Amino acid sequence: MKSWIKSLWCGAALLLVGAPAMAQTNGACCVQSPAGVTCIQTTESDCLVRQGHWRGAGTSCNTAGICTTTTQRGACCIAANGAITCMLLTEAECASHQGVYRGNGTQCTSTSCSPTTTTGACCITTPNGTFCQVMTQANCASHSGTYRGNGTTCTSTTCAPTAPTGACCVTTPNGTFCLVTTEADCGVRQGTYRGNGTACGVATCPQAATGACCITGNATVWCIVTTEANCVAQNGTYRGHGTTCQTANCPQPNFGACCVTTPNGTFCQVRTEADCLAVNGTYRGNGTNCNTTQCTPPSSGACCVTTPNGTFCQITTEANCATHNGTYRGNGTTCATANCAPPTPTGACCVTTPNGTFCGIRTEAECLAGGGTYHGNGTVCTNTTCTPAITGACCVTGGGAIFCITTTEADCANRQGQWRGANTACTTTTCAPPAETGACCVTTPNGVSCFVTTQANCASHNGVYRGNGTACGADTCPSPQTGACCIPSFNGSFCIITTQANCTMRRGVFRGAGTTCATANCPAPTPRGACCVTTPNGTFCVITTEADCTTRQGAYRGNNTQCSVGTCAPATGSCCVMVEGLNRCFVVTEAECTRRGGSYNGNGTACTPDRCPQPTGACCLTNDAGVTECVQRTRAACKLAGGTFFGAHTQCTDGLCAGCPCDFNDDGFVDDSDISKFLVAYNSGDADVNGDGQTNQSDVDTFLSCFRNPGAGCD
Repeated sequence: MKSWIKSLWCGAALLLVGAPAMAQTNGACCVQSPAGVTCIQTTESDCLVRQGHWRGAGTSCNTAGICTTTTQRGACCIAANGAITCMLLTEAECASHQGVYRGNGTQCTSTSCSPTTTTGACCITTPNGTFCQVMTQANCASHSGTYRGNGTTCTSTTCAPTAPTGACCVTTPNGTFCLVTTEADCGVRQGTYRGNGTACGVATCPQAATGACCITGNATVWCIVTTEANCVAQNGTYRGHGTTCQTANCPQPNFGACCVTTPNGTFCQVRTEADCLAVNGTYRGNGTNCNTTQCTPPSSGACCVTTPNGTFCQITTEANCATHNGTYRGNGTTCATANCAPPTPTGACCVTTPNGTFCGIRTEAECLAGGGTYHGNGTVCTNTTCTPAITGACCVTGGGAIFCITTTEADCANRQGQWRGANTACTTTTCAPPAETGACCVTTPNGVSCFVTTQANCASHNGVYRGNGTACGADTCPSPQTGACCIPSFNGSFCIITTQANCTMRRGVFRGAGTTCATANCPAPTPRGACCVTTPNGTFCVITTEADCTTRQGAYRGNNTQCSVGTCAPATGSCCVMVEGLNRCFVVTEAECTRRGGSYNGNGTACTPDRCPQPTGACCLTNDAGVTECVQRTRAACKLAGGTFFGAHTQCTDGLCAGCPCDFNDDGFVDDSDISKFLVAYNSGDADVNGDGQTNQSDVDTFLSCFRNPGAGCD
């Protein structure tokens, strides 16, 4: 029965999240820490507080190996009801709750489940297969897993295995070979896939059938043994599978003498008639040979060929003379009578037509006759040969007057003129004399400056023109008087020394010529401080005035305060919340406390042992005389006295302690059948053991307390 009790207790505690231990008898408690597993002698409730494994009432730490079978546990972050709770569980238990396991030996601290911890899907391979769990990258690495990236989640395909491979037979002109690849890749190679897991062996890919292939070339026919596909690729004739060159019967084609004329003369070759015609030869007939064939050379004569080094004569055929751009003097002529006079010199000629200007090589006479521009003997056509020169207006002085011509910049310089620029035109004002200039006084924020310019340009700068021919001197432009100027800004007013005009331009208040900032009496700046402004994107801090902070609907932190990490953090305090019949204390904001249905104790309050008093309830105790009576006690006090606690806020009623709540099937015995029936009733919401009208954790506590220590009502 003890094993059943222990299993039920542990299972109910895990299922209901937080069921406290009942017995107060000391026993061995195995506690997990970063240094390893240690054993301490304590009560079951204290063991749970220490997040340890209790070995049972009366067990001793002196027992050899008492903690050697402890399952490794660690911090597990479980998300539920909009919050993240940390529990000390095994890795398997954490996975069953869809939690994030922080690793063996880790403890629940204030930062264990911080939302800033980055997690993702981790694929872990074990002898039982590959499974997926969300954890940190470091924890994934400690399990030799494959981390899928920050923010990834576990889906049905996250840890899908790679595509299987097998033998693939691929046929090429050089034969059939085998490689191990996926079925998809085998299809891309137009191969034959032998199945997943198959390997390449001697008989995996049978070689393609071969046979004799007759191939024609170089005035003969030869035979090779190859595949049909390779034979066709070489323009051969395939004789069938299994045939050999001994029986292939590759017929020899008809050959004959072929007279072929080239620039170097006429010669004879043995070819097929088709090959002879392909080279523009004269076929002499099947069976003829070059030993008895007369290939009469073509007629020749003198050919005058002109090169950059001059004109020379050679004896050749008319056709070969034409290929060298020569002048053929006729059949039978000789170089002695050819009269190859040197050609007339040529050069680049630019001719303009309605379609544009183009360049050609011409004699000078031919170029001029066509209205072109000749660039000289021996010149060649380039990309810029016929590009027109850039021209512009040029002012030239002559005869006591200035006149304008359109010419190039270089020609204008030769004429000692003034070039007005590319593509400028001659107008009535192009060469007009320049306007007279003089000193111009211009006032700027930095003072008064002087420069020599025309009167019109001086006016465009709002300057004062001192007259034609005047120059800039020390007294040409006297500086204006200056004084203190109070300039308003977002931070208040500040003072500068400047002119009245510049002060007005900057929307300042001029205090008078000769005044100083020491006596300017500019209004002091408005105090500023930290302002916490809440927007849909969050709360941020800005330094501003109190009035501006109010305009932004922010919370002003006071004059001269600064923005820091905690300036705009929400205020927190202790909050008492009833959880499974216990009054628990949490440090949260007032809004969060209200959301949990708790009682907020004020900003800045901390959780102390007496901050949230525990509620009392009905407790059945048996005194030394064997009499069972009902008293009001807290849960802990009732357990300490060995009583049966009926739940928080329950009241003692007549007959409450007379019955036996753990004899759930009313057969007069407290045994395993009562456990089974209680669990069925509890799962269906019909196990109100303590009579408070609800089926909850308090009923489990009452049933287990009675089952472990049946009272007088169970006799």
